[in-house]
Amino acid sequence: MELILFAVIGLIIGTFSGLFGIGGGVILAPLLLILGTPPTVAIGTSLMLSLATSMFGTIAHLRLKNIRWKEAIMISIAGVFAFQFTQPFVLFLESQRLDEIVIPLIFIFLLLIFASFLWIKRPEKETQSEKRKPIFPKYIYFIGIGLIAGTFSVMLGVSGGFIIVPLLIGILRFPVRIAVGTSLASVVLIVLVGFVKYSLTTPIEYIVGLVLIAGTFFGSPLGAKLTELLKNDEMKKLLSFLYISLAFSMVLRIFFAPEFAILLLFIYFLLFVAFLLYKWKAPLTQ
Repeated sequence: MELILFAVIGLIIGTFSGLFGIGGGVILAPLLLILGTPPTVAIGTSLMLSLATSMFGTIAHLRLKNIRWKEAIMISIAGVFAFQFTQPFVLFLESQRLDEIVIPLIFIFLLLIFASFLWIKRPEKETQSEKRKPIFPKYIYFIGIGLIAGTFSVMLGVSGGFIIVPLLIGILRFPVRIAVGTSLASVVLIVLVGFVKYSLTTPIEYIVGLVLIAGTFFGSPLGAKLTELLKNDEMKKLLSFLYISLAFSMVLRIFFAPEFAILLLFIYFLLFVAFLLYKWKAPLTQ
């Protein structure tokens, strides 16, 4: 029964991954922390899932031609570089028994920052005078995004997509679908390196991970297909509400009880499904 539950969770995570390009770990890691899993174990197990969801999502978006490969490669190389310097810091936190406080607080901070970032409104059409050239060459931005994503990937057990997507949209003004596809492609290498390194030093829930992966196999293509149903602005708002729900669920876990945290995530999921049903039925009633 427990494995069936994890398979369903994997299906849901895979759907969000394919839709938002967030890799899956941004949902699984908080869930494992809420359930009381030690942070380093949660990170390793989450990276295992993120590797699978990133690969499935990349394949799905490759078919939809949503990937800019040159940019994805630059981001991934920078992310792997950052990973090498961050893991020792996480292991230090664990040795000092600070990981169960520091890691969730970092998670909460980042989720709220990037949720607010997605609400910044820009004019759809800019005049020539409103268009500004980047201060630095564009490759500098891609390298910087990769360094940030790699750093927090190893600290939080996420693919880095939940960081990459808002930055590509907000700073470089990528269309949402292209940002999602490029993000998924760029994090595959980052997560692969991270998972291998953690598997050598940290116990990982391999059975749980494999069951979750089986669920994401069916969810990722579904999520990618849903990008055709939703508008750019709708996708940004749904993603921001997901970040906010995850952040406040972590707050509830720290200061109250895990049951409240799980209830909050469940409410978000119900509202998400209700909105998708509305969007699916809306064209039929017009």
